[in-house]
Amino acid sequence: MTTEPDSLSPPVRLGLIGCGRISHQHMQALREIPAVTVAGLADVSEENIAALTAEFPELRDAEAYHDYREMLKTTLDGVIIMTPHGLHYQHIKESLEAGKHVLSEKPFVTQPDQARELIALAAAHERILMVSYQNPRLWPYRYAHQQIAAGNLGEILFYSGQITQQWGAFGGWRLSTTLSEGGMLVDTGSHFVDIMLYLTNMRPDTVAAFNDTDGEQVDIINGAVIRFNGGRVATLAAVGRGPTLWNITIVGTKGTIEIWDRDNIRHIGADNYVGWIGTPRTNLVPPEGERPESTTPQAEFVAAVAANDLSASDATRGLAVAELTQAIYTSAREGGTPKEVLTAEY
Repeated sequence: MTTEPDSLSPPVRLGLIGCGRISHQHMQALREIPAVTVAGLADVSEENIAALTAEFPELRDAEAYHDYREMLKTTLDGVIIMTPHGLHYQHIKESLEAGKHVLSEKPFVTQPDQARELIALAAAHERILMVSYQNPRLWPYRYAHQQIAAGNLGEILFYSGQITQQWGAFGGWRLSTTLSEGGMLVDTGSHFVDIMLYLTNMRPDTVAAFNDTDGEQVDIINGAVIRFNGGRVATLAAVGRGPTLWNITIVGTKGTIEIWDRDNIRHIGADNYVGWIGTPRTNLVPPEGERPESTTPQAEFVAAVAANDLSASDATRGLAVAELTQAIYTSAREGGTPKEVLTAEY
């Protein structure tokens, strides 16, 4: 049942499972939300908990746990899970079974069967299950999504997405095949798979891919060609060597949108298609004040928990990402052999 939040209701009480580097970014977002209290911190590392509480004095009253299961026994409303990818399934499952709403760091889970199980479990327990993809909540992506959904780009003919990052230098658990369950593609690359699916609502059916470990135990360099919507073409690259470069191009029959360095966007109408390099292009993106508002996964999660809005669950996005990601890996393992993207209606 969905109810409207009451301005006099007590703050939403959250616990954090995993207090490593990414938890600091979550806390930066949470401290901007007046209707939330972080009441519990769980991590196997005392150093991680100490570093987080040192940066955020508002956590001084939060209870610290070295066993997250003990924290799940308390009267928290929900948890944010920020542990290594290979632990997500266990932590999400036990949190839902304990009656907690869940916001999970990407990539949710890497295996489609696990994703379907957790989505069904959340529904059975009437709990919210969300994935923390922050970029689509920013206004350039919301604008692009709205324009495509409204038909203002016409039929999408081509999509290209590329993320380059010195990812391999992060080291640690991300380079572990068991804890990471993949490399650059399932970590930073997960954002780009989700953005591609979110912006276009494409139906991928076949993928041909290659990857390279560049001497590591997990994939570092990934490139894929994806057929979608019955024959249109997309390319996707996730490269874990080099500077951070971010490029997205979406070409439609009525317009094109480019997004680069995450926050820069240009919308070109089809009337501007003729002309060689250097031809002036009119940018159709509206001025500040007329753009969609940006939000954060944390703000949306807290608002949904406060209102008991089960419709806010968006873990099906994590399922779609897992389905396409596994098809990319399967093709790469078989030397680029085209593979069907196995999707299921949910």
